[in-house]
Amino acid sequence: MEPGDHVDAAGAILLDAHGVEPIMLMGESGAGPAVVMELGGRINKTDERATHMYLASGAQVGELIARMVAAGRRVEPKLREEIEAAYTAEIERLHAEAT
Repeated sequence: MEPGDHVDAAGAILLDAHGVEPIMLMGESGAGPAVVMELGGRINKTDERATHMYLASGAQVGELIARMVAAGRRVEPKLREEIEAAYTAEIERLHAEAT
């Protein structure tokens, strides 16, 4: 997807549930750290739900976070402010839980 691309959101999943956890992948080539993300929600314009699980490296997660923040900055200041405020609040909540 590139900036300015037309997006048909008719079958998009309207995100309302998510989970993220660090894991160690075990495979033939050895073990390695990764992140597992489970994203779910209602499929737009239906009553059906979908849930998908994704595995990603630390580099992939960092790129995804950066692209999501950058998307907010490209669209409008209000979206950028919403993303940055939610990000800051969640980081603060997670730090408080860890202590």
